[in-house]
Amino acid sequence: MKATVSSNANGLDLLWLASAIATALAFAPINAWWLLFIAPAGWLGVLSQVQGARRVAIAFGWGLVFIAVQSLWALPTFAQQAQADWAAGVAWLIVLIWYACWCALFGWLVGRLPATGWIWAVGAASGWVVVCWLRSLGAWGFPWAMLALPLARFPLLLQPAELGGIWLVEWLLMLWNALLVQVWRGAEVRAWAVPLSGLALWVGGSVWLWQQARATPLGEPVRVAVLQTEYDALRTLFSAQIYDSGIERLLEQARQSGADWAILPESSETYFWASLIDRERLRQWQEWAQRYSMHILTGVTRQHGEHGFNSALGISPRGTWAFYNKMKLMPFTEYAPAEPIAEWLKVLGVSRRSLRCGERVHALRLGKEPPVGALICYESLYGWIAAQAVRDGAQWLVAITNDRWLLGAGVREQYADYSLVRAIETRRWVARASTVGISGFFSPLGERWEAPGGRPYVMTHTLYGSSQQTLYARWGDYWGYLCGLLYGAGVVWRVILSARARHIPAADVG
Repeated sequence: MKATVSSNANGLDLLWLASAIATALAFAPINAWWLLFIAPAGWLGVLSQVQGARRVAIAFGWGLVFIAVQSLWALPTFAQQAQADWAAGVAWLIVLIWYACWCALFGWLVGRLPATGWIWAVGAASGWVVVCWLRSLGAWGFPWAMLALPLARFPLLLQPAELGGIWLVEWLLMLWNALLVQVWRGAEVRAWAVPLSGLALWVGGSVWLWQQARATPLGEPVRVAVLQTEYDALRTLFSAQIYDSGIERLLEQARQSGADWAILPESSETYFWASLIDRERLRQWQEWAQRYSMHILTGVTRQHGEHGFNSALGISPRGTWAFYNKMKLMPFTEYAPAEPIAEWLKVLGVSRRSLRCGERVHALRLGKEPPVGALICYESLYGWIAAQAVRDGAQWLVAITNDRWLLGAGVREQYADYSLVRAIETRRWVARASTVGISGFFSPLGERWEAPGGRPYVMTHTLYGSSQQTLYARWGDYWGYLCGLLYGAGVVWRVILSARARHIPAADVG
């Protein structure tokens, strides 16, 4: 008997371990996105069979293995930021444990649901979305490694994001896997009816949404150039004059391609502005906009007293300008923990000074041009920022980022995939400008055009503005709240079932 129990336990351990590894392989650079439709089911199946602390421990272990494999490509980035090799390992381990703790919370939540049935499946999917949504909140939130992200390689299935954001697609994906668990436990052919019907609704609804988006009348055309400004190599010598000359050459190429807008990456203004308005540098950008007859949008770092801002600067050929200050600061690099914690973590590459976030998300308006929403670096991970920019009138979006510090193709691909998700959620074109790549364009239908990485490059495309608002753009992250209600309903149903069971007379049982 003990040998049988031990054998079953070993089998379950192998199952959740294989599930974690296979799920991670769905992400870039492997891009085996189809694994998402079977791999998480192994983990959910194990969680449905174990109890108490063991369930929480397995959920923690799954999260640890998954995020270790999924973020392996980011190790060079940790090494670059940290002051020592061992410190990079410690920083990575902290990230692994942080993510695994969220998975452990999910394991605990699953234990509060009815043991089987479609209510368990809906509750498990909803509980997972609640956990993912919670880990995106607050100053330290970080919505990396969303399981739905690899579907950016097959964007048809991402189309429901216009209704409920990436949260809805995440829910659909986990619901499918949870229903697979019910099929395996039922071991009946007819049990396939529910998950296959759900998948058919997902695919059919996605096709319909895609067709509706395709049939939407095109708005005002905007000819946009994204400027990739740097080589993917360490800087051994830097000259501001040489750099400015390089910017001028790229702007000239953009003008020759017929661009009306030139989008430069975050940190493209290499001079640090000691005040909110550096008149000399502002005049330089105004002169470029006038010389090349283009609207220019670039990243700039500004100082106001003791507070610094990471900003997007838009300038028209007539010299008018507007700023957007980054709302969502990158934890530990732009938003530092309080002292003495910041001092203790300095060796891990943690900043000791924080920037200041902007007052609100808003679109940039330059004359009669279609308003544009700017997503600065880390902000492209958050759908609500793009949604608020659209509600403020943005007819197209830009994502400007400095990917020089992100070493490795895998992590850069995953980062760029979020721009495609934002395009579908809001049904807005997204122009992405990165210092070293990935730069390019992402359409509201899920199409993408990417420039070669690792060297200066100019890519030009015609975008179309839109004034229509998707359900997600209007309502934001409502699906996270709704999943909280769905999960709560599942817990209440379990309580009701338990109360009924306690009131059944012993003679009526069996």
